[in-house]
Amino acid sequence: MAQEYDKIIKENIAAIFPRLSKRYLGIEVAKSEPIKGKLQRTIERETDFLQKVTTTQGEELIVHLEFQTTDHLKMLERMRLYHALISEKYDLPICQFVIYLGQQPSKMRSQLPAAKVFSGYQLIEMQALDYRPLLESDVPEEIILAILGNFENKEARVILVKIIERLQELIGSKTTLQKYIFQLLTFARLKNLLRITNYV
Repeated sequence: MAQEYDKIIKENIAAIFPRLSKRYLGIEVAKSEPIKGKLQRTIERETDFLQKVTTTQGEELIVHLEFQTTDHLKMLERMRLYHALISEKYDLPICQFVIYLGQQPSKMRSQLPAAKVFSGYQLIEMQALDYRPLLESDVPEEIILAILGNFENKEARVILVKIIERLQELIGSKTTLQKYIFQLLTFARLKNLLRITNYV
């Protein structure tokens, strides 16, 4: 089921990204280019020293040590990767240290710029967004998202009919219209609106 939603989103997002980005993300896009979405790769890293520690104050944490004999200019990125892998496996605070054994003063960076530090993400809940700006769009891919918005106590069946009428206004091809109505009904399932789709 989740694959159906993913497929529709991936198919439609490019057409609506600049508009949604401006309206909901607060980012005005002058230019964008796709980056392949598959980031999967097999990563296996062995740390020099990794210990689960309980401090004298009773705090539990992970201590990670790496020993470097060379001035590795990509060490910061390497430690960031270690941090991601460790935090995924252990739900504990992590203290990381690089112990440099080289003779010359190190030029290794030890802190990421603020923009590169992952401290969380912004959550946008479709159910909290007003459905009307989506419904008023001229882009079918955006209009069908209105079914996921906040109806403000309006009857879901009425909104569904409005969305279908809006799609009919914009789309001349019956085949294309059927495609978007299928996508709309698929999204309606996310809000448990499947029952009312039988009456539309």
